[in-house]
Amino acid sequence: MNLTKNDYYIMDTLYDKGCFSKMCSFTLQKLADSTSLSIYKIRDSMRMFINLDLVCEGARDVRAKTYFLSDKGIALVKENKVVPKELKDRFSKMQNEKGDN
Repeated sequence: MNLTKNDYYIMDTLYDKGCFSKMCSFTLQKLADSTSLSIYKIRDSMRMFINLDLVCEGARDVRAKTYFLSDKGIALVKENKVVPKELKDRFSKMQNEKGDN
């Protein structure tokens, strides 16, 4: 599975907006507005996500399809949101050194 940064950005947006069920889902247009990515890019990513079982189709918003993260998609986003402890420690150390000056 080769995902781009934009793909992760789209999935992260769905996660941050709480799109976890058919009733809580986003249209392509809402995603485009939230991410500043083109609808074409988002549509291509959604097709791939559906094939990989990362995203499911939600309830229609008038005529527009909506999308939400599947359990597999939620797990992938959570896995990639975790910051390693050594990186957190290094960042804290840099902040402390910056505050000492």
